[in-house]
Amino acid sequence: MATTVDLNEIEEFEDSPADLEVKIKKLAHLVGGSKHLVVFTGAGISTSASIPDYRGPNGVWTFQTQGKKTEDVPFFDKVAPTPCHMTLKELQDRDILKYVVSQNVDGLHRRSGILKERISELHGNCYLEECWKCGHETIRHISVKRKPKPFNGKCRTCSERSPRPKLCHCIHTIKCIRCNTTMQDSIMHPGEILPKEEIELIRENSKKADVVIVFGSSLCVSSDNSIPEETVEKGGKLVIVNLHKTPLDGSAHLRIFAKTNLVCEMLMKELSMPIPQFLPHRTIYIGNTHKLVSTNIRPPEQEEGANTIDSETVVRKQDEWVVYLRGESGTDLYPFIAYVKFYLHPSSNYPVVGINVPPYEVTRIGSRTYEVNIVVVQNNGMVSEYKHELDFSREDTYTKHTLYLQQTVSDEVEEGVKHISL
Repeated sequence: MATTVDLNEIEEFEDSPADLEVKIKKLAHLVGGSKHLVVFTGAGISTSASIPDYRGPNGVWTFQTQGKKTEDVPFFDKVAPTPCHMTLKELQDRDILKYVVSQNVDGLHRRSGILKERISELHGNCYLEECWKCGHETIRHISVKRKPKPFNGKCRTCSERSPRPKLCHCIHTIKCIRCNTTMQDSIMHPGEILPKEEIELIRENSKKADVVIVFGSSLCVSSDNSIPEETVEKGGKLVIVNLHKTPLDGSAHLRIFAKTNLVCEMLMKELSMPIPQFLPHRTIYIGNTHKLVSTNIRPPEQEEGANTIDSETVVRKQDEWVVYLRGESGTDLYPFIAYVKFYLHPSSNYPVVGINVPPYEVTRIGSRTYEVNIVVVQNNGMVSEYKHELDFSREDTYTKHTLYLQQTVSDEVEEGVKHISL
C-alpha cells in the first residue's frame, strides 16, 4: 500500500447543483429498488468528524509527502458518527442495506449502530479489542493500538490467527470478562489477513449485491477493490460517491462528485426517510456473581455475650453474592456517573445503597433470590433505571444494556441513601 501521493492528483471535483439533483434521483431509484445493497466506505466519510482522509488536500499521506506533521488518533468522545454513518444505520434498520465493508479503522460505523454481523472492517478498528478464544468484543474509549513487537515465530496465538504474521498482537494485559483470556487489538498488521469466516461473508455479499455504493474511497488499494469489481462482473450496478477520481470510474453505473454527507442528506430526503440523530452512549453490564463461603453459626442455646464458645459451633456454607454495574473498562463510566443506587430487599441492612465512585457493586450474604432495582444518575441529571433478578445458578450472570449520555434534568430527591466512597 502506497503511503505517499502525487500532489498533482489531489484535485477535488464537484457536480453542479443541477447535475447533483438529477443524480440523486437516480441514486434513490437504485437504493429503493435494490434487493441486496452493499456499501463500501473509505476515509472520506469521516472527514467531517475531524478525522483526516489519506489522499485529500489535508490527507495523512498528503501531509507526509509535504513533510507536514499529522495528528494522532482522536480521543473517542471527540468524534461522532457523521450524517453519512447515520444514513447507513437507518437503511440497515429498514433492511435495505444488507452489508457494509469499510477501509476505516475509526470505529464510527459500529458506534452509529451498524451490527457486528453486518460489517467487515478490512483494516481493523482502533477502539476495538477482541478475545480470540470466545469471540467477545469490547469497544474501548481510547485507542487500543499499541506499538507492536516483531513476531518471533514462537507466539502460537498470532501464528494461528494469521499464516504470515510479521507483528505480534500479544502485548495487552486486559482480560476477557467471559473467559479470562488476554484481549487482543483488532488492527490488521502488515501481512495479516481477515479471519476465514469474515472473508467468506464479504465474498458472499459481493456476489449477492445488485447495487454497491462506494462512499468516500479513492479505490487505490487494489486488494480492497475486488469487492466492488466482483459485483460489477456479476452484473451488479456500481455507484461511486467521492470528490476525487478513482481507477473504477469507468465501471461505475453512476458517478457522483460531491461530499458524502450532502449526498446522504439529499438521498434520504428523496426517499422520505429520516437521518437518525447519534446519541452518545456507553455499554454497561448489570449482573451478579456468587460463591460459597464458610460462616460460623452459634447454636441456638448459646446466648449472645457468653464468655465461652460452644464446641459444637456449626460451620455452614452460604452464598456470598455481589450485584454490580460495570462498563467496558474500569474507568469509562466514572466521568459521566454521579452515583448508582441499588435497591435491595427491604429486610436487608441498608436496603438502599448509593455508590458514587467505581466499582459500582454491593456485596451481601444469603441465598434468597429477588429482584434488585438499580438507578443510575448521571452528572447531567439524567436518570436510568434497570432491574436484575439475582441468579445463583452460575458464577457470573449478567445482561448487557446501553446507557445513553443525554442532557436531561432530574427531580430525584436524595433521601434515605447511604453513600459509600470506595
